[in-house]
Amino acid sequence: MAEGQHSDRRKPSPLLPGPIWAAFATVLALLTLWIVFFIPPGAPSQDFAGDVPGLDEDLFDQPGGAVDTAAQLQRLREMVPPELRERPNPVEPTEAVLARAQSIFSSQCSVCHGPNGDANVPVARTLNPPPVNFTHPAFADMEPGATFYIIQNGVAATGMPAFGQSLSEEEIWGLVHFLRMNFAQVPRRTEDVAPPVQP
Repeated sequence: MAEGQHSDRRKPSPLLPGPIWAAFATVLALLTLWIVFFIPPGAPSQDFAGDVPGLDEDLFDQPGGAVDTAAQLQRLREMVPPELRERPNPVEPTEAVLARAQSIFSSQCSVCHGPNGDANVPVARTLNPPPVNFTHPAFADMEPGATFYIIQNGVAATGMPAFGQSLSEEEIWGLVHFLRMNFAQVPRRTEDVAPPVQP
């Protein structure tokens, strides 16, 4: 290039004007501060009192915001057609049936309802409404047919899925036996305790 000639090279232009970059950086900084100072790390603590936004507040009418499990179970019961509530459990609670039910409960149910059936697990405290506490005395009054229906069909707009496609009717009836024998009929029975021997 001859001396005195000017180069045609130009400085590249920025993708966005300076003020937009500044605004973007400000928003990013505010978002970071909000995450650090206003979102608690990890799962809610064990003393959860029903203060997660959006939860069905009228289920939390006990001292300290405890769930009114009796009211919750009554709502679930009422969604089951009356003629299906009264269905007796047609499956014999044999050792094999109960062993299969325990395996299903451990792998698919305990994550929300807890290994002790009391729904005292972190996942349960993020669901609206919360999962049923099977150790509550009111669960002992739930008809086997109603429990079967809920497991088979799930509950719309909750965390309870329908298991009718993934489990056979025999497996679901086995779960009904397992829940009643391990949680409803014995005050704090856990899955590690063998169910009562049937006569």
